[in-house]
Amino acid sequence: MSESPVLVAENLTKRFGGLIAVNDVSLEAIPRQILGIMGQNGAGKTTLFNTFAGIYKADGGRLLMDGEDITTYPAWKRSIAGISRTFQIPLPIWSLSVSENVQVGLIAHGKSKSDAKRIADITLVDLGLEAKMSSLPSDLTPGQLRLLEFARAASLRPKLLLLDEVFAGLSQVEQRSTAAVVRKLKDTGIAIIWIEHNVRLMMELADRIVAMDHGRKIAVGSPLEIARNPDVISVYLGRQKTAGAQI
Repeated sequence: MSESPVLVAENLTKRFGGLIAVNDVSLEAIPRQILGIMGQNGAGKTTLFNTFAGIYKADGGRLLMDGEDITTYPAWKRSIAGISRTFQIPLPIWSLSVSENVQVGLIAHGKSKSDAKRIADITLVDLGLEAKMSSLPSDLTPGQLRLLEFARAASLRPKLLLLDEVFAGLSQVEQRSTAAVVRKLKDTGIAIIWIEHNVRLMMELADRIVAMDHGRKIAVGSPLEIARNPDVISVYLGRQKTAGAQI
């Protein structure tokens, strides 16, 4: 028996002036599943993502979290409801250590200082950052900064984790360790929505994929179904104009 969705988006629409960036999109995020959102630049996936997070207010449709209407909730209230996210550009607190950066969010969510340190350090070890726990963020490589950004969101063990290009700039080793943590989080019951340009990784990790184009949802299904979908193939091959290109 399938689990009830954590997040339900019903006919979400977001406009910027005359531009419809997200056009009547509906989807569900289900516990123990990774929902990938893929599309070319300008497809609307980041705007949709930011509408989930509360950065943007939807101009139409509604958003339900465990059956509760959160459409008008600001970002901080969505965080309390159980939504956590990463950002494409890491923004750590530069004056705090790597471990302290992770602890801050945990303490803000009600953890004691000792529990926050324990959870933060476990998360950082899982991501291969154990040697950097006492370092300042300025001592990290760009890839390690992305891992720190991921650790801050993942450590909260939210109901819904929003991952924004979390693998970008990582080495192959860092990608493998991060993928292992994503799978582990999924197995604990967290629902994950993930934006990613790396199609290979998307096909390997996602349980379901939503493909977007010009703000519209053009397909949804398993990775295999998306790879075989004629509308998705048309968008990718038509734009890339690369003979023999594969999704």
